[in-house]
Amino acid sequence: MAMHSRKPVMAALVKEIDAVRLSISLLQIDQYRDARPGRSAWRSGYELNAQKARLARLETVLASYPSAPAARRLEHQQSE
Repeated sequence: MAMHSRKPVMAALVKEIDAVRLSISLLQIDQYRDARPGRSAWRSGYELNAQKARLARLETVLASYPSAPAARRLEHQQSE
C-alpha cells in the first residue's frame, strides 16, 4: 500500500466511527423515549447491540492501523 493512501483510509475509518456513534445515540434516544409499559423495544435493543459491536470492531481496526512513521519503518525493513 502506498504511503499517500493511508490518510484517506484513516479518515474514512474515523468518519464511519462517527456515523456509528451517531446511530447509537439515536437508537438510545428512541429506546428511552419508547420505553412505555406494554411496548416491546427488542428491535431497537438488537440494533443497538449490533451497532455497539460494529463500533468496537471499527475502533479495533483503527487502533491497529499503523501510523505513518511506523508504516515507513516497516516498509523500509521489508525492502531491505
